[in-house]
Amino acid sequence: AFKAIDAPLAPQSRGASLFTNLMDDESRQIFRDGLLDTTPEQMRACAEKYLVGKTPALAIVGNPTAVPDVKSAGWACVDAEGNPLKEE
Repeated sequence: AFKAIDAPLAPQSRGASLFTNLMDDESRQIFRDGLLDTTPEQMRACAEKYLVGKTPALAIVGNPTAVPDVKSAGWACVDAEGNPLKEE
């Protein structure tokens, strides 16, 4: 389950991780250690708290000119703040 967090980081990935997640190597190691120390009971409790009974969500980032087609397919189109997008 934690294969990606346990993989070595290439130098360019370190920079991307610092930029996107604000995690330097020390912070990443602390996060990794915490995940790997998690017990099955803690994982179940976390899933119950944050996943069970919640509506799943999916985000797709794309070109605003596709909004009419995407809406006609039944998708909701919103901006980063959750406001509905207007068709261009």
